[in-house]
Amino acid sequence: RFDQAYTSCPLCTPARAGLFTGMAPSRAGAYTNSQPLGDTVVTMGQRMTAAGYRCAYIGKWHLDAHDYFGTGECPPGWEHNFWYDGKRYLLDLTEDQARKWRTTWSNYDGLKADNLQSEMTWGHRISDKAERFLDEQIDERPYLLVCSYDEPHHPWTCPPEFVERASKLRIPLGPSTRDTLEGKPAHHRVWAQHMGRGDQPVDEFHFPMFLGCNHYVDHLIGRVVRRAQALAKKTGRPTWIIHTSDHGDHLGTHRLNNKGPSGYDFNIRIPLIIVPPEGAPSVQPSVVSHLDILPTLMELAGVAMPPCLDGVSLRSLVGHGRRDDARRAFVEYTRYETAHDGFGGFEPLRVLVKWPWKIVIN
Repeated sequence: RFDQAYTSCPLCTPARAGLFTGMAPSRAGAYTNSQPLGDTVVTMGQRMTAAGYRCAYIGKWHLDAHDYFGTGECPPGWEHNFWYDGKRYLLDLTEDQARKWRTTWSNYDGLKADNLQSEMTWGHRISDKAERFLDEQIDERPYLLVCSYDEPHHPWTCPPEFVERASKLRIPLGPSTRDTLEGKPAHHRVWAQHMGRGDQPVDEFHFPMFLGCNHYVDHLIGRVVRRAQALAKKTGRPTWIIHTSDHGDHLGTHRLNNKGPSGYDFNIRIPLIIVPPEGAPSVQPSVVSHLDILPTLMELAGVAMPPCLDGVSLRSLVGHGRRDDARRAFVEYTRYETAHDGFGGFEPLRVLVKWPWKIVIN
């Protein structure tokens, strides 16, 4: 478990650009939402396919410069039969179901009224396809499987029993909820007034839909992990499992909600767990980035590392808790804020994290 892992950008498209190319988002071309990757930028699927791997990407892509859901078209490097972006999910729904997914299924009463079953969710269908892909691994060809869950992103759709389990769950947020933002960048104060906590700090996070959907996506991920581990045990093939996220969420810390141009840890720090084929669990305190994941996969696959990658393999850090003080993470934000974000303006951000320091340039 990497306790000091950071995103390359606290925004969906550029974060995914960094994660799936190993390049800083501004270099990969997709430096904000609705921006495509550069024409010559090579993705994880293309690199691993070239190395002889079967590669399946199932779920949210958000890198084709289309709307949130995508085009439904499989990009190079991934198997067409398993491609399942938001467009393909919506095409599997009726018009009424698609409408409910963005409206009534984003609140508990709507989920309960329709007795929503897991089979209706995007995440459930991602896990179904992932299990089918794993069941197809009957030869010796190595594989790369990416499951990209939209959950727990809004609309937080999940079976109502998961929301019920989280109904009394309250997460302490710590002293930063009392941050007055005095002396902080002006856009943070505007942000707090428009779409944050404003003058009403809340010390606990209590949102059963969000927390219930987090529990639900953990359940869906567990299905795929168990199937992959069973396949590894059956075939004796060494299998690595990596879990991470694109970015964080303030949840009310520093009186801010959502994500955006800030260098606070709730916004830019992400989960990262790497499960090797064998070895004892350990906690890794080194500063790392999700830019490092593609180089890690390439080292494991014995693929030469091109000089264009900005990440560095994590292989040497797995299996022990010794901190590498030379490692660093670079975070950027170059989005021009749009109307739905509420606080407007161009607020570029650059962050460098190197133990024990973090420098944030607004």
